[in-house]
Amino acid sequence: MIEDGTLELFVGGLVLDPSTKAPIILLKDAEEEFCLPIWIGIAEATSIASAMKQIEIPRPLTHDLMVAMMNLLQVRLQKVLITEIRDATYIAELILASNAATYTLDCRPSDAIALAVRFDLPILVTESVMEQGKVAIEKEGQVASDEGDEKKGVTNWQTLNKEELSELLEDLDPDDFDCEM
Repeated sequence: MIEDGTLELFVGGLVLDPSTKAPIILLKDAEEEFCLPIWIGIAEATSIASAMKQIEIPRPLTHDLMVAMMNLLQVRLQKVLITEIRDATYIAELILASNAATYTLDCRPSDAIALAVRFDLPILVTESVMEQGKVAIEKEGQVASDEGDEKKGVTNWQTLNKEELSELLEDLDPDDFDCEM
């Protein structure tokens, strides 16, 4: 935990929801004890996957264009922050700085994550968001308890078995997220 009450998370991978086939970004803590799954759109998944795999795209994607504009205007992305869950929707902020001022912009978590990946920044998540949305990652030899999961906002994932999660991440192919451009 950072002194401001946030937790640093990193992109653990992208998977497809087995029932809806919607992309899910998996954010995890450094100790790999918890995971925060966030359902996102196909365009954002494509953007995140291409940045993670460092795939060169012939024409800039929206997030690449944002990075180019920020560099041109000498604006730095200081941090990305997932601040709350409102009406079952994650809310995020971009904290930007220039020589003159600091700016806070409201944005979707998927856009914030796509930029964080490009700038090699951690994703900061408030404690309240983690308590509502986190999923415990089952360690080898442990028995996971699903007691209280409903109170934490976990509805589709009772627990994640670390081996199964690893298999899903290993099978991830950026082509799974391709869309017509």
